[in-house]
Amino acid sequence: MRLRRLDQLKYVKEEDLKDHLSVFDSRTLVEAWQRVDEQVVEERPPNRQPVNAIQGSDVDPWDFKLNWADLYNIDPKLKDRLKNGKKLTKRLKKDVIRRVVNQVRHNVPHAKRDIFRHIIKHMKRKFPVSFSSELANGKVCKRSLCAKLQSKFDETKRPKRTTQKEKEAPAIKAAYGCIQWRRTKLPHGETEETLKRRQEELVNHFETVRPQSWDKQFIEENMSLTFGMQREDINQQALEIERLRKKVLQEKRKQKANRRQAAEPPVEEDADDPELLTTTAQLRDKWPFMFQPAGMMGHFFTLTGKDFSTKLQAFFETGEAEKVLKFLFETNKSGSPKKIKRRMTEAESHEPAHCAQALALLLLLQQRFKELKSAMLILIDVCYL
Repeated sequence: MRLRRLDQLKYVKEEDLKDHLSVFDSRTLVEAWQRVDEQVVEERPPNRQPVNAIQGSDVDPWDFKLNWADLYNIDPKLKDRLKNGKKLTKRLKKDVIRRVVNQVRHNVPHAKRDIFRHIIKHMKRKFPVSFSSELANGKVCKRSLCAKLQSKFDETKRPKRTTQKEKEAPAIKAAYGCIQWRRTKLPHGETEETLKRRQEELVNHFETVRPQSWDKQFIEENMSLTFGMQREDINQQALEIERLRKKVLQEKRKQKANRRQAAEPPVEEDADDPELLTTTAQLRDKWPFMFQPAGMMGHFFTLTGKDFSTKLQAFFETGEAEKVLKFLFETNKSGSPKKIKRRMTEAESHEPAHCAQALALLLLLQQRFKELKSAMLILIDVCYL
């Protein structure tokens, strides 16, 4: 008979089967097909207990009703497409699956995967052609719509896993441009005790050995292995600022919600200043080689994946430093940019130009971002030099 869809069985008559079956068998088969088609509501399992008695939920998943108006809002042509018995496109099918799963998650607490078998039966009764698993050539899809709904439901329940790269380079302002802002795993074969011992050996080497006799290989190896500890000490201040930022944002959201209810005008409050946890002087005492070329270059390369000396040389040779200085001199309103410019001009007469520009650039950046001098610079008394 070349039937293409299961719903076409209701149109089969006894005369169509006379060449294949006897009169009695044809009549019995047609009546059976008609009884299946007239059965609209499937009886619930007799041994099923109320879900609210088991899970403590006020909503019975088997009583869940699909919000078709919400589905029709996906696309203006979706409703007409369903009524005309047309198949859904891949994009529309994905949108319908996502919208149905969202309805279940928001309206049925403690929902299980079995609820989608009930939902898909209701969808097929309403629009049998559009939501059937049969293709136009009569073949059945590898994955039914019910299986796709269940997979999407499991996916939304699954917690998001953070990759190793995302952990080492978090999406915060302080980590911008870094490929390894922090280290999440200890180096192979190392423990916290052995790394602490390596740090003490580095400090001892710095204090007892003259710079001309420094063991470069020893310094580079130990600085590389203790990179994670170095970042922990440096990142304390950035994490404290990020914590305060989230706290202020959360308080603003609460105030906004309260104002909506009470209809009160906004009240501006001064944000707490971040506590100074680590200064440059403290870092220098714990990691002296971080402020020497022997350790600074390796630390910067591990942090950003770029060679510090090459980048710094290109920064001054290509004229980028002059552009940044010009911009900061013109836009800095706080501090004393004119005084810094005058001193830079005086220093260029007896020092290399890039040295004077580097010092001026550091002071201008400190003023622009309102950083504490004690947190960035190590101040010394020139009278004793």
